[in-house]
Amino acid sequence: MSLGRDLASQVKSNSQLLTDASINEYISRIGQNIGRSSDVTTPLTIQIIDSDEVNAFSFPGGFVFVTAGLLREADDEA
Repeated sequence: MSLGRDLASQVKSNSQLLTDASINEYISRIGQNIGRSSDVTTPLTIQIIDSDEVNAFSFPGGFVFVTAGLLREADDEA
């Protein structure tokens, strides 16, 4: 878990994270729904990187990063 925490810290230091509270809250709710409907036991921490790139990645410990570009490309939550 410490590896994931360290890597997530590096991403936060080297990336511009989206700080819009309503968007972050919405994405967090989606993450919680994913967690409830799967066998994931680690709480997910989802953060949005303010980038036009279409990408997402995760690290051990439940750290998930999604780019704003990926969110713009998504038609819906499914």
